[in-house]
Amino acid sequence: MPVVFKDFEKESNDFFDKYYVKGLKGSFKLETKGKASNKTLYVNSAFEENVFTVNFQYDVKESNIKTKTGINSKQKVSAKATYEAGDNKIEVTESFPLLNIFDYAGKIVTESKVKVLPTPVNIYSESKFSRGSGYQTDLMFSADFPGITGLQIGGSTNIDVIKQRASKQKVGFLYTNTSGNCTSRTAVGYSLNGEYSAGILATLKNFSKLFGTVEVAAQTIFTDKEKVTSAGLGFVCPLTGSNVRSKLSLSGNYGVSLYRSFPNNVTVGGGFEGSIYDLSKCPLEKLTVSVVSE
Repeated sequence: MPVVFKDFEKESNDFFDKYYVKGLKGSFKLETKGKASNKTLYVNSAFEENVFTVNFQYDVKESNIKTKTGINSKQKVSAKATYEAGDNKIEVTESFPLLNIFDYAGKIVTESKVKVLPTPVNIYSESKFSRGSGYQTDLMFSADFPGITGLQIGGSTNIDVIKQRASKQKVGFLYTNTSGNCTSRTAVGYSLNGEYSAGILATLKNFSKLFGTVEVAAQTIFTDKEKVTSAGLGFVCPLTGSNVRSKLSLSGNYGVSLYRSFPNNVTVGGGFEGSIYDLSKCPLEKLTVSVVSE
């Protein structure tokens, strides 16, 4: 089944964004993602910044239903139910403050595969609704391009249901190629308002005796909010066994992230960013740490 259009650039984005600070200050995240047996209530928790969340999950596998209800320390409740059957999926999410259930926001996600071309087309929709902003839907499609192995094409548009208006049209492609020990993934997206992005991530296996697998990445993003071109290098540290990724943009901003998996399904990751033009400033001000137990 083709990749969902919004995930065409996921691998490149993860290389340059994952384990880095999203805001202006550092952050710490502690999370559990354990799963219990069928028809058994299990509890996961997450702590990020100053917010603690407890999630109660209950699955009924024979009915293809998954449910999740969470409440955080800011007294906000969220509930999600997912139904999957073959290539079809529907997911409904609802959230609201515990003391004001009328200040709601929700999301409905559907995914299905239909055969309208020589190859199946993946149709994905993400509809968001709230008391204040009304009802809007992101509609996406993606499909394997006939005759070219590894090439997927796709597009998306945002539909304002109340105003009956479409906007934010975007098209793009994802090309995956394997040659020998090298696998490359190239993703390009172009919005009709002139914004664009392009990224490539190449993985080289058996690169050397010291570095078994090496990643090389490059990305360009041009939008009203962000204009950046970056290059990156990733490898497994031969001393610690950690996965190390580094990046440097044309504007002089750099970043280093690393993560490692430990026994009992624990993953520890972190990263920091800075500027080569201001090396006197401690990059630890933008340090993030993530600990995930599954």
